[in-house]
Amino acid sequence: MTLPTAVTIREIRTDNYRTKTFVLDACWPATPGQFAMVWLPRLDEKPFSLVNHDPVTLMITAVGPFSRQ
Repeated sequence: MTLPTAVTIREIRTDNYRTKTFVLDACWPATPGQFAMVWLPRLDEKPFSLVNHDPVTLMITAVGPFSRQ
């Protein structure tokens, strides 16, 4: 288990009107099927599948209040 770590968003790419790709300033060892917990202060935390691990990349589609933030 990995302890929570604050990371910087290096890049945000708009893929379409509902989906964005977030490239983080981090590199974690990962295998297919693993996920990262994303926490938004005063809102909630949710799991998101990793698209890449070096650098850590998440693709997020806006489908609810959390992912729209």
